[in-house]
Amino acid sequence: MNNAGFAIGSSAANAPADAKASAGICPDRQTEMPLIPTYWHFVAVDAIEKNGGPSLIDRIASASWLIERAMKARWPRCIAAAKPYIDKAWKDAAMIETETLI
Repeated sequence: MNNAGFAIGSSAANAPADAKASAGICPDRQTEMPLIPTYWHFVAVDAIEKNGGPSLIDRIASASWLIERAMKARWPRCIAAAKPYIDKAWKDAAMIETETLI
């Protein structure tokens, strides 16, 4: 989901401000996503089924494309809303990596 530009929000009381801001628009870690990331495929399969199942193009395209299409249909505004938070996270990660190299 990260490669597609999605962020995982959280409506938990102790969640960071960035996660709380994206909780209503993106998948909510507290209510919509399984606790263990290994089981996130259940959410993808459910989104594909609710979207009408695989189309003809989906049968030819890669599985990642099918999952990305279903997630975009389920949370259509998530990518645009998550972009500033993802950019900030990448910038913070780059700063930490630079500091450890010095």
